[in-house]
Amino acid sequence: AEVVAEAPAGGPAMAAEEAAIEEEKKRLAALGTQAQEVRKAVGEFVLSDPKYASGIIRKWMKERAR
Repeated sequence: AEVVAEAPAGGPAMAAEEAAIEEEKKRLAALGTQAQEVRKAVGEFVLSDPKYASGIIRKWMKERAR
């Protein structure tokens, strides 16, 4: 009798699914980094010209209220 290890449930399909999950995690991490850069840029803009930034926000809020 020969002892043979069982293949994990799902086999190649499971490996492909795990690879897809890892790719999605990498994509989401990249989006998080991009969002942080945008927040930083907006923060710097607001600090450099707060009156202009508040005017932009007021205009945006008026447009959204319509």
